[in-house]
Amino acid sequence: MKKKTMSRWMMLLIAAMIVTGCTEDTQNTDPTNNKVITETVDQEATTSAADTQEVTASIKILIDGELQTDLSQEVSVPEGTTLMEVMTENYEIVHENSFITEINSHQQDLEANRFWLYDINGEMAMVGIAEYEIEEGDVIEWKLEDSDL
Repeated sequence: MKKKTMSRWMMLLIAAMIVTGCTEDTQNTDPTNNKVITETVDQEATTSAADTQEVTASIKILIDGELQTDLSQEVSVPEGTTLMEVMTENYEIVHENSFITEINSHQQDLEANRFWLYDINGEMAMVGIAEYEIEEGDVIEWKLEDSDL
């Protein structure tokens, strides 16, 4: 019986040493005054910053078919950024229910059937700007022009 108890204590001692050896030492002693200095590491922030990928896209603004070079730009944003976030951050916009009605003082005109529409990589967008996530190499063209809609 004594051997069994002794074996259990040895196993418990070994397990305790393994657990203690696997934990990260987050305390250091300052040799000048023997105070314990606690260091904290925000591993989640470090990991998420390292995991975030940047994507680059071109935003082009056209009014009546003419490229507005002063408004057009390249943007680099974290992967998963929506077009609404890009437009809000880079332009002065007015929007209603995820539809842009004005970009940098250039307004659409409902009575004249003149609207802001956008294409993604040469194709008419099929989703609202709040749902569309920017992808690497996207070319987004905002067009203010007369429409048959």
